[in-house]
Amino acid sequence: MKLLPNDDGVASAGGVRFRHSPLGPAVLLLICLCGAVGVEWWLISDGAYVGAAVMGLAWTAGVLVALGWLLVTLAKTNWVLVVAKGGLYVNLRSYLNRKAARCVGEVAHIAFSEIKHVHKTSIRSEMTREDGQTATQHHHRLDIVLRQEDTEAVRQAVASLAAAVPKLQLRYQHSPVLLPNARTLRIEWVRGMTKCLEQFVKVESPLLVQKSDNDAESAIISRVECGNIIDAVRLVRQRYGMNLTEAKEFVQQLSQKDGRE
Repeated sequence: MKLLPNDDGVASAGGVRFRHSPLGPAVLLLICLCGAVGVEWWLISDGAYVGAAVMGLAWTAGVLVALGWLLVTLAKTNWVLVVAKGGLYVNLRSYLNRKAARCVGEVAHIAFSEIKHVHKTSIRSEMTREDGQTATQHHHRLDIVLRQEDTEAVRQAVASLAAAVPKLQLRYQHSPVLLPNARTLRIEWVRGMTKCLEQFVKVESPLLVQKSDNDAESAIISRVECGNIIDAVRLVRQRYGMNLTEAKEFVQQLSQKDGRE
Protein backbone atom coordinates (compact mmCIF):
# COMPACT_ATOMS: atom_id res chain seq x y z
CA MET A 1 0.00 0.00 0.00
CA LYS A 2 1.21 3.47 -0.80
CA LEU A 3 -0.08 6.98 -0.17
CA LEU A 4 -0.71 9.48 -2.95
CA PRO A 5 -0.52 13.23 -2.23
CA ASN A 6 -3.95 13.95 -3.76
CA ASP A 7 -6.58 12.53 -6.08
CA ASP A 8 -5.26 14.20 -9.24
CA GLY A 9 -4.05 10.89 -10.70
CA VAL A 10 -7.08 8.86 -9.66
CA ALA A 11 -9.21 10.04 -12.57
CA SER A 12 -6.65 8.72 -15.09
CA ALA A 13 -6.77 5.29 -13.41
CA GLY A 14 -10.29 4.76 -14.72
CA GLY A 15 -12.44 2.12 -13.06
CA VAL A 16 -15.65 2.47 -11.07
CA ARG A 17 -16.01 5.41 -8.69
CA PHE A 18 -18.31 5.21 -5.66
CA ARG A 19 -19.69 8.50 -4.35
CA HIS A 20 -22.05 9.80 -1.68
CA SER A 21 -25.51 10.10 -3.17
CA PRO A 22 -26.92 13.62 -3.71
CA LEU A 23 -30.45 12.26 -3.15
CA GLY A 24 -30.55 13.09 0.58
CA PRO A 25 -29.64 16.78 0.28
CA ALA A 26 -31.84 17.12 -2.81
CA VAL A 27 -34.87 15.83 -0.88
CA LEU A 28 -34.03 18.10 2.06
CA LEU A 29 -33.75 21.09 -0.26
CA LEU A 30 -37.13 20.29 -1.81
CA ILE A 31 -38.75 19.98 1.62
CA CYS A 32 -37.28 23.31 2.73
CA LEU A 33 -38.45 25.07 -0.44
CA CYS A 34 -41.98 23.65 -0.26
CA GLY A 35 -42.18 24.33 3.47
CA ALA A 36 -41.00 27.91 3.02
CA VAL A 37 -43.58 28.63 0.33
CA GLY A 38 -46.42 26.97 2.24
CA VAL A 39 -45.70 28.58 5.62
CA GLU A 40 -45.10 32.03 4.15
CA TRP A 41 -48.33 31.91 2.17
CA TRP A 42 -50.30 30.83 5.27
CA LEU A 43 -48.79 33.51 7.55
CA ILE A 44 -49.14 36.35 5.05
CA SER A 45 -52.74 35.43 4.21
CA ASP A 46 -53.42 35.48 7.96
CA GLY A 47 -51.86 38.93 8.35
CA ALA A 48 -48.97 37.72 10.53
CA TYR A 49 -46.26 39.68 8.75
CA VAL A 50 -43.74 39.61 11.64
CA GLY A 51 -44.10 35.87 11.97
CA ALA A 52 -43.75 35.52 8.22
CA ALA A 53 -40.49 37.49 8.33
CA VAL A 54 -39.07 35.37 11.16
CA MET A 55 -40.11 32.08 9.59
CA GLY A 56 -38.79 33.31 6.25
CA LEU A 57 -35.33 33.77 7.75
CA ALA A 58 -35.46 30.32 9.36
CA TRP A 59 -36.54 28.60 6.15
CA THR A 60 -33.93 30.54 4.17
CA ALA A 61 -31.23 29.23 6.50
CA GLY A 62 -32.52 25.70 5.96
CA VAL A 63 -32.50 26.17 2.19
CA LEU A 64 -28.92 27.47 2.26
CA VAL A 65 -27.73 24.53 4.38
CA ALA A 66 -29.42 21.99 2.10
CA LEU A 67 -28.12 23.74 -1.01
CA GLY A 68 -24.58 23.79 0.37
CA TRP A 69 -24.79 20.08 1.18
CA LEU A 70 -26.10 19.33 -2.32
CA LEU A 71 -23.29 21.27 -4.00
CA VAL A 72 -20.71 19.41 -1.90
CA THR A 73 -22.09 16.02 -3.00
CA LEU A 74 -21.94 17.15 -6.63
CA ALA A 75 -18.29 18.25 -6.39
CA LYS A 76 -15.57 16.07 -7.90
CA THR A 77 -14.00 15.68 -4.44
CA ASN A 78 -17.02 13.64 -3.37
CA TRP A 79 -15.81 10.06 -3.75
CA VAL A 80 -15.19 7.21 -1.31
CA LEU A 81 -13.61 4.42 -3.31
CA VAL A 82 -12.35 3.82 -6.84
CA VAL A 83 -12.08 0.24 -8.10
CA ALA A 84 -9.60 0.16 -10.99
CA LYS A 85 -7.54 -2.51 -12.73
CA GLY A 86 -4.48 -1.43 -10.75
CA GLY A 87 -6.17 -1.82 -7.36
CA LEU A 88 -8.28 0.21 -4.96
CA TYR A 89 -8.03 3.93 -4.31
CA VAL A 90 -9.38 5.00 -0.91
CA ASN A 91 -10.14 8.66 -0.22
CA LEU A 92 -8.81 9.57 3.24
CA ARG A 93 -10.12 13.15 3.13
CA SER A 94 -13.73 13.81 4.09
CA TYR A 95 -15.69 15.26 1.18
CA LEU A 96 -17.24 17.70 3.67
CA ASN A 97 -13.79 19.10 4.49
CA ARG A 98 -12.57 19.51 0.93
CA LYS A 99 -11.40 23.10 1.57
CA ALA A 100 -9.06 22.17 4.44
CA ALA A 101 -5.30 22.50 3.96
CA ARG A 102 -3.58 19.89 1.80
CA CYS A 103 -1.62 17.11 3.52
CA VAL A 104 1.15 14.75 2.47
CA GLY A 105 -1.07 11.73 1.86
CA GLU A 106 -4.76 11.98 1.03
CA VAL A 107 -5.37 8.85 -1.05
CA ALA A 108 -4.38 5.26 -0.22
CA HIS A 109 -3.64 2.97 -3.17
CA ILE A 110 -3.99 -0.74 -2.36
CA ALA A 111 -3.03 -3.43 -4.86
CA PHE A 112 -5.42 -6.36 -5.07
CA SER A 113 -2.59 -8.74 -4.13
CA GLU A 114 -2.33 -6.99 -0.75
CA ILE A 115 -5.99 -7.63 0.13
CA LYS A 116 -6.97 -10.79 1.99
CA HIS A 117 -10.70 -10.17 1.69
CA VAL A 118 -13.42 -7.52 2.06
CA HIS A 119 -16.80 -7.64 3.74
CA LYS A 120 -19.69 -5.36 4.56
CA THR A 121 -20.02 -4.52 8.25
CA SER A 122 -23.32 -3.36 9.73
CA ILE A 123 -22.85 -1.62 13.07
CA ARG A 124 -25.75 -1.23 15.50
CA SER A 125 -24.86 1.10 18.35
CA GLU A 126 -26.91 1.65 21.49
CA MET A 127 -25.91 4.67 23.57
CA THR A 128 -27.53 5.99 26.74
CA ARG A 129 -28.21 9.72 26.46
CA GLU A 130 -28.06 12.27 29.25
CA ASP A 131 -31.83 12.02 29.78
CA GLY A 132 -31.56 8.28 30.36
CA GLN A 133 -33.14 7.29 27.05
CA THR A 134 -31.43 4.79 24.76
CA ALA A 135 -30.56 5.97 21.26
CA THR A 136 -29.91 3.42 18.51
CA GLN A 137 -27.81 4.20 15.46
CA HIS A 138 -27.17 2.07 12.38
CA HIS A 139 -24.07 2.42 10.20
CA HIS A 140 -22.89 0.43 7.20
CA ARG A 141 -19.18 0.15 6.41
CA LEU A 142 -16.89 -1.79 4.10
CA ASP A 143 -13.93 -3.49 5.78
CA ILE A 144 -10.82 -3.95 3.63
CA VAL A 145 -8.72 -6.61 5.38
CA LEU A 146 -5.05 -6.69 4.37
CA ARG A 147 -2.74 -9.69 4.36
CA GLN A 148 -0.17 -7.86 6.48
CA GLU A 149 -0.23 -5.13 9.13
CA ASP A 150 0.29 -2.13 6.90
CA THR A 151 -2.00 0.66 8.11
CA GLU A 152 0.40 2.80 10.14
CA ALA A 153 1.00 5.23 7.27
CA VAL A 154 -2.76 5.59 6.81
CA ARG A 155 -3.23 6.26 10.53
CA GLN A 156 -0.66 9.04 10.39
CA ALA A 157 -2.26 10.51 7.25
CA VAL A 158 -5.73 10.49 8.86
CA ALA A 159 -4.31 12.23 11.93
CA SER A 160 -2.64 14.86 9.71
CA LEU A 161 -5.90 15.50 7.89
CA ALA A 162 -7.67 15.90 11.23
CA ALA A 163 -5.10 18.48 12.34
CA ALA A 164 -5.48 20.37 9.05
CA VAL A 165 -9.17 21.05 9.66
CA PRO A 166 -9.94 24.26 11.62
CA LYS A 167 -11.13 23.43 15.14
CA LEU A 168 -14.32 25.44 14.67
CA GLN A 169 -15.25 23.46 11.56
CA LEU A 170 -17.86 21.14 13.04
CA ARG A 171 -18.27 19.28 9.76
CA TYR A 172 -15.18 17.26 10.59
CA GLN A 173 -17.47 14.99 12.61
CA HIS A 174 -17.69 13.07 9.33
CA SER A 175 -14.90 10.45 9.29
CA PRO A 176 -14.49 8.60 5.97
CA VAL A 177 -11.86 6.08 7.15
CA LEU A 178 -11.47 4.25 10.46
CA LEU A 179 -8.82 1.74 11.51
CA PRO A 180 -10.34 -0.92 13.82
CA ASN A 181 -7.03 -2.81 13.82
CA ALA A 182 -3.61 -2.83 12.15
CA ARG A 183 -4.80 -4.85 9.15
CA THR A 184 -8.18 -3.32 8.41
CA LEU A 185 -9.40 -0.14 6.72
CA ARG A 186 -13.06 0.56 7.45
CA ILE A 187 -14.60 2.91 4.91
CA GLU A 188 -18.13 4.09 4.28
CA TRP A 189 -20.24 1.59 2.38
CA VAL A 190 -21.94 2.65 -0.83
CA ARG A 191 -24.48 0.46 -2.61
CA GLY A 192 -22.88 -1.74 -5.27
CA MET A 193 -19.40 -1.88 -3.72
CA THR A 194 -19.30 -5.57 -2.83
CA LYS A 195 -20.80 -6.60 -6.18
CA CYS A 196 -18.11 -4.69 -8.02
CA LEU A 197 -15.29 -6.07 -5.86
CA GLU A 198 -16.29 -9.71 -6.38
CA GLN A 199 -14.37 -9.90 -9.66
CA PHE A 200 -11.11 -8.70 -8.07
CA VAL A 201 -10.91 -9.90 -4.45
CA LYS A 202 -12.56 -12.37 -2.11
CA VAL A 203 -15.80 -11.06 -0.60
CA GLU A 204 -16.75 -12.56 2.76
CA SER A 205 -20.26 -12.74 4.23
CA PRO A 206 -21.59 -9.52 5.81
CA LEU A 207 -20.74 -8.98 9.46
CA LEU A 208 -23.13 -7.62 12.08
CA VAL A 209 -21.56 -5.75 15.00
CA GLN A 210 -23.63 -4.71 18.00
CA LYS A 211 -22.21 -2.13 20.34
CA SER A 212 -23.48 -0.87 23.68
CA ASP A 213 -22.28 1.44 26.43
CA ASN A 214 -19.73 -1.25 27.35
CA ASP A 215 -18.00 -0.64 24.03
CA ALA A 216 -17.99 3.16 24.38
CA GLU A 217 -14.52 3.30 25.89
CA SER A 218 -12.94 1.31 23.06
CA ALA A 219 -14.81 3.43 20.51
CA ILE A 220 -13.45 6.62 22.09
CA ILE A 221 -9.91 5.26 22.15
CA SER A 222 -10.25 4.17 18.53
CA ARG A 223 -11.23 7.70 17.51
CA VAL A 224 -8.27 9.16 19.39
CA GLU A 225 -5.87 6.71 17.75
CA CYS A 226 -7.18 7.68 14.31
CA GLY A 227 -6.91 11.39 15.10
CA ASN A 228 -10.69 11.93 15.03
CA ILE A 229 -10.66 14.23 18.05
CA ILE A 230 -14.04 15.86 17.49
CA ASP A 231 -15.71 12.46 17.13
CA ALA A 232 -14.01 11.35 20.35
CA VAL A 233 -15.25 14.46 22.19
CA ARG A 234 -18.78 13.85 20.95
CA LEU A 235 -18.72 10.23 22.17
CA VAL A 236 -17.34 11.29 25.57
CA ARG A 237 -20.19 13.77 26.01
CA GLN A 238 -22.77 11.14 25.03
CA ARG A 239 -21.31 8.45 27.28
CA TYR A 240 -20.37 10.39 30.41
CA GLY A 241 -22.61 13.46 30.26
CA MET A 242 -19.67 15.92 30.38
CA ASN A 243 -19.85 19.45 29.09
CA LEU A 244 -17.76 20.46 26.08
CA THR A 245 -14.78 21.73 28.10
CA GLU A 246 -14.63 18.65 30.32
CA ALA A 247 -14.89 16.32 27.32
CA LYS A 248 -12.06 18.13 25.52
CA GLU A 249 -9.79 17.85 28.57
CA PHE A 250 -10.66 14.14 28.90
CA VAL A 251 -9.79 13.43 25.25
CA GLN A 252 -6.62 15.50 25.53
CA GLN A 253 -5.46 13.33 28.43
CA LEU A 254 -6.16 10.20 26.37
CA SER A 255 -4.14 11.65 23.48
CA GLN A 256 -1.19 12.34 25.75
CA LYS A 257 -1.29 8.80 27.17
CA ASP A 258 -1.43 7.45 23.63
CA GLY A 259 1.70 9.41 22.74
CA ARG A 260 0.09 11.19 19.81
CA GLU A 261 -0.47 14.68 21.19
